Amino acid sequence: MRKIDLDFNGISVGDIDVNLKHLYYFTVVAEVGNITKAAKELYVTQSMLSKNLILLEKQLGVSLFKRNHHNLEVTREGRFLYDKWKTQIKAFRNDIQKARELGHIGVDKIRIGCFPALDVLDFMKKYTDRVSEKKPGIFIEILRMNNNRLFEHLISEQADLIFAFVQDIPTGSDSYEWKNIIRLPLVALVREEDPLAEKEQLSFEDLAGKNILLNDPGGCIPRKEWFFKRCEENHMIPGAVTMVNNDLTAELNVLNGHGVAVGISCVYGKIGNSVKEIPIENEGIDVAGVWLKKTPQDLKEFYHAILE
Repeated sequence: MRKIDLDFNGISVGDIDVNLKHLYYFTVVAEVGNITKAAKELYVTQSMLSKNLILLEKQLGVSLFKRNHHNLEVTREGRFLYDKWKTQIKAFRNDIQKARELGHIGVDKIRIGCFPALDVLDFMKKYTDRVSEKKPGIFIEILRMNNNRLFEHLISEQADLIFAFVQDIPTGSDSYEWKNIIRLPLVALVREEDPLAEKEQLSFEDLAGKNILLNDPGGCIPRKEWFFKRCEENHMIPGAVTMVNNDLTAELNVLNGHGVAVGISCVYGKIGNSVKEIPIENEGIDVAGVWLKKTPQDLKEFYHAILE
């Protein structure tokens, strides 16, 4: 069989191995004009984005940008390609979305992500039972991982629906939709020897001057910001706020006299009776079911039905 090698102005097609993702990155950077802003919009690191742009220029044999600190100026040849490609890429994305919507009709598998601390006290079972009830025979995959990975899986469409604390939903993003489903009481974990242990209920003022231990689920800045905001609203100044890597670490540090842990009630109680869990008056953390805004409408309705 004769081998056909298409050639365009001396450029062999075999020499150009352009990834569509690189073209999409290029059009976004060309529109934004700033590598930092474009990286945030694309949910990638600046270094990764820069490497992809350099690779694309190498593959095309064309200089796409003039670089000036963090700002990028599109070259004449880059502008030509941008004008040609932007509408085609938009049409390509729309075609993929329509194909996905067709594929979602009659969905037979759902991937549900959950932060491990929530997967207790039959929390997940209630919702997985509703999924099975609404759609008998559906295959359910449960993903248990930290907060950051949950949202990474959602944005990359490796998860369909996730459960997360509302204050952990990334701020300033219009990528997500969610529905509040439950409010979990906020508690303080104190040593039995601590004078606070004599109380049946605490206020934020009772925690003033204390070293507060907060679980840090995968580098969750919003949770820390949320706690400081609640302190400010209650005119309470903590002695210090220490972020720890999980709730068991917080509990062990309370036991050893290193402070008071603040969190939701269902995550503690792993190390015995030497510590006491006390509700914080009128305080709680909202939990939501979260999905992507671009999720097809039939699936959105399905999520609302099971999250009732």
